[in-house]
Amino acid sequence: MFVSRWEKLYNSQGPELRRSLFSLKQLFQDDKDLVPEFVASEGLTCFIKVGAEADHNYQNYILRALSQIMLFVDGMNGVINHNETVQWLYTLTGSLSRLVVKTSLKLLIVFVEYAESNSPLLINAVNTVDGQRGVKPWSYLMEVLEERNGSDTELLMFAMTLINKVNRQSEKLTNSQQSKQTVREVNKQSEVNKQSEVNKQSEKLTNSLKLTNSLKS
Repeated sequence: MFVSRWEKLYNSQGPELRRSLFSLKQLFQDDKDLVPEFVASEGLTCFIKVGAEADHNYQNYILRALSQIMLFVDGMNGVINHNETVQWLYTLTGSLSRLVVKTSLKLLIVFVEYAESNSPLLINAVNTVDGQRGVKPWSYLMEVLEERNGSDTELLMFAMTLINKVNRQSEKLTNSQQSKQTVREVNKQSEVNKQSEVNKQSEKLTNSLKLTNSLKS
């Protein structure tokens, strides 16, 4: 089913492309069982390819459909396992369209809120995109925050929310990893101490047996 839709998306232009993209969100709303089929059929790759060549109006239609997909576990897992989608969302935060930037930021916030382990995936995506651009990480968001007039407070709020959530979750993961390392070290030292105690007891028993044999002779 989705293969034919891809062909239609790839080969469509103008109003026909708009209608095809606009219908996708409603399609997923009407039948959630299509979400895993869409993900398994490389639908996310199709979104990115079409979105990369489309203008901001069509990109917004794709984001609307993606927002519906991410409401479902299969859809979110699809995004988690497809870092190119996360990279594309981050790239769109540098769009000239404020609506596209806002929607992309909202979806990235939903993504990192879904699981703490998603923050490193976003960081990897950011490093990949900005590394290819030859700029510092998070440059797109820094441009949003450094906007001189600051007229769009909602946009600034979304950008700060995303950065703060990533920072907090990254810190939690770091502390968790350090705690696990500490537990491993404590357990290792405990095993060493146990073995040392066993060796001491064994040595005492050996000496006691020697003494007993000495007295018998």
